[in-house]
Amino acid sequence: MTDQRLTTIDALFTLLNERRYADLDQLLADDVVFDVAYYPVGGLGDNPTVGREAVTSMFTDVVAKLFDPFAFVVVATYLGAEPDVVIVEYSSHGSARSTGRDYSNRYVGVFRVRHGKVQLWREYHNPEQMTAAFGSASGS
Repeated sequence: MTDQRLTTIDALFTLLNERRYADLDQLLADDVVFDVAYYPVGGLGDNPTVGREAVTSMFTDVVAKLFDPFAFVVVATYLGAEPDVVIVEYSSHGSARSTGRDYSNRYVGVFRVRHGKVQLWREYHNPEQMTAAFGSASGS
């Protein structure tokens, strides 16, 4: 039997990899929270980002403009002890549009999925990778 949490996470990463960001709203709860741990002060957008429309807009209006290409690979998934939690290890590879530099990162995501909808997406990654990809052309 396939766990609904895993089905939802698989569908989420499929949409991300197909760059179908506007369709993410199908998998997000009305009050979804997207929280990026170690988010830089003065970074882009609000953190956490709250609400289906806000999270979808973050991907369509920010992420889509920052990276091209941009793809994820799910490395491993772990079902949490709580019935709605799943932990996902994943990586990304892409290119920063503004600099042309490669962007790769590794992530741990803590997801709370209820009734096939993501309610929480808390992401941990190395913010220095963003600085390296988007820093000035002089290397700073």
